[in-house]
Formats: sequence, structure tokens, C-alpha cells
Amino acid sequence: MTRSYEGGYKRLSILDSKRVLITGGTGHIGSHLIAKLASESTHLLVVARNKDKLDQLKKTSSASNIEVFPCDLTQPQDVARLRKHTGNIDLFVHLASYVPKISAVQDDALSSAQNNVVATANVLNHFGPSVKKICLASTAEVYGLVKYLPIDECHPAEPQTYYGAGKLAAEKYTKVFSQRNNCPTMILRFASVYGPGETIQRAIPNFIGAALKGSSPVIYGKGLDLRDYVYIDDAVEAIVLALQKKSTGGTVYNIASGQGYKIKEVAQMIVQLSGGTQPLDYRPATKPAVDYLFDISAAQKDLGYLPKTDLREGLQREIAWFKSRAKVEP
Repeated sequence: MTRSYEGGYKRLSILDSKRVLITGGTGHIGSHLIAKLASESTHLLVVARNKDKLDQLKKTSSASNIEVFPCDLTQPQDVARLRKHTGNIDLFVHLASYVPKISAVQDDALSSAQNNVVATANVLNHFGPSVKKICLASTAEVYGLVKYLPIDECHPAEPQTYYGAGKLAAEKYTKVFSQRNNCPTMILRFASVYGPGETIQRAIPNFIGAALKGSSPVIYGKGLDLRDYVYIDDAVEAIVLALQKKSTGGTVYNIASGQGYKIKEVAQMIVQLSGGTQPLDYRPATKPAVDYLFDISAAQKDLGYLPKTDLREGLQREIAWFKSRAKVEP
């Protein structure tokens, strides 16, 4: 049974020698990572700001090797209190992040600076001396304007969004910390992660939502832009592999599928898999067309990373999740 430190708590038995701190534990990647690691002999210390989601995690998890901690990582005093309650940790997976909800909250400079940069600095400052290894979740948005394809880790990092700039700054802070403290660090730059549990309003969930309602998915422009999507299970596997790999400094890896799909092909596939026949709704482009395709050879060679879920199978699973979710929500 999981416990929060609010009001005091009794430390759980350590099932293994590894104590793993996971920030952003109730997010898309975090929730799937916890589900995978909970079956292993690890002691998970799960941190998130949303107490309601943490309470839900406590209710749904039967694993005895999980503790949950509500904490606002942007507040130094909260992180200091968290450090006091958790004690030393072995592995640190930093997933907590500000990701703009495209249709509701536009890219915001202050939110990115606070939640991607300040939060990272606070955790490194308070937990750093006890950490034996760090895995930082970053984003392919740090690359910004595409100079060549496929994009490898040597591609210039010139982010065009505050979110991308904030994540790149978090990378830099983590690298400096790694060098000064001789702490092995892995930085994983994720392409668009999709799959069950995805709630941020972007292309795939928007297409699925429209298709399941019998509406036409909206395409801005001709829909010929290439996109590289990585299924949630493959993203989680990359983190697990990174935690197991011996490393030094702040090694960076692209985590993607290495396959490019036209946006309109993705939308058409979703309509088909949803059982619909409606045409796509093409509207004027709001920004220039651009292709994104990532070179994952470094992660394949060094980590043994190998994406296992093709887009069609992954979309089928996400559509099934959306359908099951609709049945239980009013």
C-alpha cells in the first residue's frame, strides 16, 4: 500500500538496493514507467504536484514498493522538505515538466522557466549529492529549425519555443551538475510520444477524438509534413535501458521511432481504425510545412534501444483506450 508523507508516514521496506526517485510521476510517461517498475524489485519514490492524481495513484496501485509525495518543485522549501522525508536516493528520473496544452494554453516563457529550469535546479541542488545516476527527459523541440534529416544528436539546438528553450536550459544545468559531481547522466530527447493515457491536445488525440465522434479530423495545410512518433511503451523502455547503462557526463540520445509518417496518412489511418469513412477537413496552413525525422542509431548502439510498436498497432491501442475512457466518463 502506498503512503504520502503528509501527516507523517512509515518508511516502506526496501525490496531492493535501488531507490528510484521519479518526478512527474502522474504524467503520461511517468504513469507508464511506474507501472513497469512497480513489478520489479525497486523502491519507487513518486513525486508530482497534483495531489488528486497522486491520491488516485495510491488507490489504484497495489504495489508495496511505492511511496508518493506531493511537491511543487519550483519552491525550494517544498523540495527541501521532500528531501528530508525521502532520504538518499540511488537513481533519479526527472520527468516533471511544463508542456503547453496547444489548444488551451499557449507557449509561455515564465511557466517554462519556472517548471523546466527552476524546478530542475531545485531538485539537483537538494538531491544531487546523494544521486548515483540521473535520467533527464528532454524533448526533440530543443532542435528547433531543421537543418538536415534525419536529425541526429549533433544537429544544432536552436529551439523556437519557450518550452524547447526551457528544456534545453534544463539539459545544460544537468550536464554542469554531472560534470562537477562526477554523476553519470543520460539525457533522452523524446520525439512525439503517443499511446494510451495521452491527454495533451495535439495531433493524434485530436484526430482520435474527432474520428470517434464521426467528425472529420482537421488538417492545416496539405498534411504532407513528416512526423516521427514513438509509442509510450518504447519511450518507457528507453528510460529503463538508460538507467541500466553505465555512462559518464551528460550523454544525449534521440528517442523516436526513426520512421516518418505524413500527417494526413496518420489522420486517415485513425479514421479507418475507428471504423469511419469521413474525409479529412483541410484548412489553410497556419505555419510553414516542416518535416521531422530522427536518427536513433546512437540509442540503438549504446543502449540497445529498439522500438517494437509500429504506428498502426500503437494507434489501435490508443483508440481502444479512448473508447474505454468514454464509457466510464459521464
